[in-house]
Amino acid sequence: MQRREPPPPSQEITERADFKQQSRSPARRILFIAHVDSYFAGFIDLIRMLKSSTKFKPVVLFPMNYPNLAQHILICQTEDIEWHALTKSSTTTFASPGYVARVKRSATARIRAACLRLPVLGYVNCLIEFKRKLRTIRRILSDNRPDLLVLGGDIVGHDMAFYIKAGHELGLPSLLLPSWMASAREPAELYFGNSSFLLSRPMNRLFAYFFPRWVHTHRGRAMVRQPAQQALAMETLGLAPPLPWILHSGFADKIAVESKAALQYGLTEGLPMTNMVVSGSRAHDKMYDQIALMDIARAKLCGDLGLAEDKPLLLSALPPDQLYGSGRPDCEFSNYHDLVKFWISSLYTAAAGNAIVSLHPSTKKEDVEFAVGLGAKISDQPTAELIPLCDYYVASISATIQWAIACGKPVINYDVYRYRYTDYQGVKGVLTIEGQDQFLDVLRRMSSDETFRNELAEFQRIDAPRWGNIDGKAGERILAIFDELIEERKH
Repeated sequence: MQRREPPPPSQEITERADFKQQSRSPARRILFIAHVDSYFAGFIDLIRMLKSSTKFKPVVLFPMNYPNLAQHILICQTEDIEWHALTKSSTTTFASPGYVARVKRSATARIRAACLRLPVLGYVNCLIEFKRKLRTIRRILSDNRPDLLVLGGDIVGHDMAFYIKAGHELGLPSLLLPSWMASAREPAELYFGNSSFLLSRPMNRLFAYFFPRWVHTHRGRAMVRQPAQQALAMETLGLAPPLPWILHSGFADKIAVESKAALQYGLTEGLPMTNMVVSGSRAHDKMYDQIALMDIARAKLCGDLGLAEDKPLLLSALPPDQLYGSGRPDCEFSNYHDLVKFWISSLYTAAAGNAIVSLHPSTKKEDVEFAVGLGAKISDQPTAELIPLCDYYVASISATIQWAIACGKPVINYDVYRYRYTDYQGVKGVLTIEGQDQFLDVLRRMSSDETFRNELAEFQRIDAPRWGNIDGKAGERILAIFDELIEERKH
């Protein structure tokens, strides 16, 4: 999956969430809070693992709408996983046991939105909204009665901090299971063109004077991590993280990272060692299973997709649409259709058709159906199951690149949107490029030059232990963290 911070949510939490009272089972209730597609994709295998135990009871909460929400709820229904959903979407309806809270669009909401343009009234409005949100979340957690909260990350501008704070007020521990780490460059790139974040605004400049940790200068432009009204309301209510520009720097009890490399990344960015633990992920366990059945699994995959088993197999994660309709100044493509057309045609030309495409969790298959007409062989298998079976991997600034390193697979990191993140700097088996011509050249060489491919694979194998411990026991380590956090809160 291409990881990257999603834009701030347009969906607000609903005013009231009256969950059906669940009969209290002796199993410990683990509440997975899935804000976006990639969080649910990262949770689902762990949820399935918990379902097979008598010690834990997994419950999924969907706080907001996202592209594949209906599909994920269907998975929960089909597999008898307890779930609840909060959504404003009037076009989405869900059946029991999920609860759907509907919000009335009112003149009051429009007035509050207008108030955001006025500094003092904007702050008061944010304060009122944030207090209301905290009350609602407290009510949700109190009604649902979990023993532990599990989140996919803690991103400033989203409401993860509200769940963590409300949970602590109720004596509930929280655990982050992030699939990626990030530097300040990521949110700075996301908001670079948004004047609401610039210090040229008087309210932002005044706030920055009193709260300088909220300021970051990127490409010569000084910015605040959130507009002053929101940031000041967060400070007032104790929701502001110690390091606003650093991902996951809030108040979760523990951050379970995938690898030693992710741990070092977090430490370099300023996250405290006491908050982090290397656990691995269920994606690692899926890779472990595939490696154990390598020949059989690869033969089946190639047979299902009509590919040559005895030729180099290319796997590519198709980047999601991050042009958002208006384009991105540094990107060579003005629209997503042209980007996908170039990406797919390049892959299949270089690999002589022996290539597989994996979609990002937020991408709907019907939205890229035209790619099939271009020759794309799209696999529905999770990317973590496909990486061990391929010979080389192509992605764009994706969190899945770390899985390829852990499996010893050469990587072409085509930074098609030109974010220029530094995540894989110094990793010799990851070739990071930007231009179309360079992409084509490296693809052709990777496909045709076995010696070159093997050299890169050897670099990856040397780095692999830092990027993942593929021993099949990551799930067990995560469950041990569940126990530890729950027991700590009891004392």
